[in-house]
Amino acid sequence: DKTIIKYYRHALPADVTVMVAGEIWLSQDAEKRIAEMADMIAVGRMAIGNPDWPKLATDENYQPARPPYTPEQLNVLAVSDKFITYLRRWENFIQ
Repeated sequence: DKTIIKYYRHALPADVTVMVAGEIWLSQDAEKRIAEMADMIAVGRMAIGNPDWPKLATDENYQPARPPYTPEQLNVLAVSDKFITYLRRWENFIQ
C-alpha cells in the first residue's frame, strides 16, 4: 500500500526534503500528498492557468480552470505570446 512518495520518504534520510508535483489541481490533492509524507508540493501546469491558486485553493469548493486553454485566456493572465507558442508543444494544453 505504499505510494511512490512513501517509498522515497523511507529511502531518504529524514533531513532530506521531499517535494512532489503533478496532478495537483485542488487543495485536497495537495493535502493528500502531504498526508502521504511529502514535505512540500509544487504546482506547474495548473499555476499557468490559475496564478491565484494559493489564495483561492483555501476554498474547498474552488474549481480551477483546466486545460485546454485558449491563447486569449492566457493573455488575460499575462502569459506572453512567446510562452504560449512554447506551450503549444504540450499535448492538449492550448486549444
